[in-house]
Amino acid sequence: MRLIRIVSILLILVLLGLLIRPIEAPAWQSVKAGQSEMNLEALEGALGQGLVIGVLGGFRAILADFLWIRTNTIWERKDRTQSLIRWCDW
Repeated sequence: MRLIRIVSILLILVLLGLLIRPIEAPAWQSVKAGQSEMNLEALEGALGQGLVIGVLGGFRAILADFLWIRTNTIWERKDRTQSLIRWCDW
């Protein structure tokens, strides 16, 4: 019963996708016509230090999460002095 339901849902989705295809193509063409093409020469000036800082800035949150989990684990062990030493040592 469950397999029949899954197959019928997938079949319905495929059929709807095929039926919508003639409507989707002209709509997508009109959207693409309204957008300008990507100009890579305009981006060359921005590909300097700002890009590196932006990329590495995303890793700051990941590093902070790992530090928080590590400190919280030490804190849960009731080793408060060790957690303070780890904070200052890092």
